[in-house]
Amino acid sequence: RRWLQGILHTRAQELVATDNAIARKLHEIAQDLSNFHLEGPDGNTDFSGDPNHPKIMGPAKPLGPIEQEDYDLGYTFLDENGNPLPMLDENGNVVIDPKTGRPVPDSVWGDPADNNADGSPRVPHPPRDHHFADMDANDPYRTLPTGTTVGPNGERIALVSRPPDDPAWAENQTKNGKSVYVTQTEAYDVTRQPPQSLGKLQGVDGSKVYQGSIVYDKASGRMYVVGNHGDGSGDTARGMWRSDPVDPNHPNDWVKTLRYQGDVPSLPGSRESSLVALPHGGVALFGADDYAPAEGRNMAVGAISAATPEGLLQARPVTDLLPAGKTPWPGGAPYAALPTGVHWDPALRADVVDTRVSIWRDVPGVRGAYPPVTYQTSVPIFQPNS
Repeated sequence: RRWLQGILHTRAQELVATDNAIARKLHEIAQDLSNFHLEGPDGNTDFSGDPNHPKIMGPAKPLGPIEQEDYDLGYTFLDENGNPLPMLDENGNVVIDPKTGRPVPDSVWGDPADNNADGSPRVPHPPRDHHFADMDANDPYRTLPTGTTVGPNGERIALVSRPPDDPAWAENQTKNGKSVYVTQTEAYDVTRQPPQSLGKLQGVDGSKVYQGSIVYDKASGRMYVVGNHGDGSGDTARGMWRSDPVDPNHPNDWVKTLRYQGDVPSLPGSRESSLVALPHGGVALFGADDYAPAEGRNMAVGAISAATPEGLLQARPVTDLLPAGKTPWPGGAPYAALPTGVHWDPALRADVVDTRVSIWRDVPGVRGAYPPVTYQTSVPIFQPNS
């Protein structure tokens, strides 16, 4: 009998020890799960944080074939459902692409090409972007887009830099470590011609916005702007500004009410950014930087997402959309990830953001050649509440 009691006591101790070991293991698993990042094919997807926030399922798809070779950049106007608005002619009629029979999406393009891919001069030279062509022809400035959005009454709002087309100015900027492409952001209503300037963007505290991107937040009725604090090549910090609710009787007065909300710490960068409202809720911010590994700037194009624009101020970590060495770059580092449309993928439960990126093509032996090229890719963003 005592022998049996001894065996049972020993077995009980073993079970207690096993139970304690299991408990410790479960605790470790729980700790791991609390820090868990559900990874995409290259391990960059962030599924941490608030479960109600949209989550980027990155990285982006490999770049598709060449989209076009006439212009750099290309910010597209998207409606609240993520559909590109059609381009309108001078009479307000929808412009149809003769090759496809479909409406041409309305985009604000950057500099037109001076050269072909082989360095030969582009003949004929593409015209400047149609929104600003007449304006640019009559003054010594270049209009470079930095953001677009559609206002509550359908206003097509474009944010731009307007650097002087002046070699002496550019030389002075370079000498002082400043960008030759960036000036204080100016807002225009380009719904009709000629474009109407709404003024240069700055906060009510005097803080100026450079390289600003913009989104109209339907839920709050406000405009949100994300941009740099200066035009220096090292000005990588991006801040956020928020307007008062847009007054339907004075829809363009929002520019006078911008208030600085803080910096977006997880997505710095000295190049273009783009805000996009997600049809199934939330917002995403795409941002480019000068790819310079020697300076610790290893991400060419990144993105973050949140349930609200203010959520971007805490959103982290960032998703590397086109990781070096994992996604082939047909030229220099990609930049200017600019949404061109959003569609729903029911299998992924994701808003898929179609995105345009630019690539710099060097032409050996042709100094100063400028042959811009853009490509398309896409980024799925998981919607936990849809």
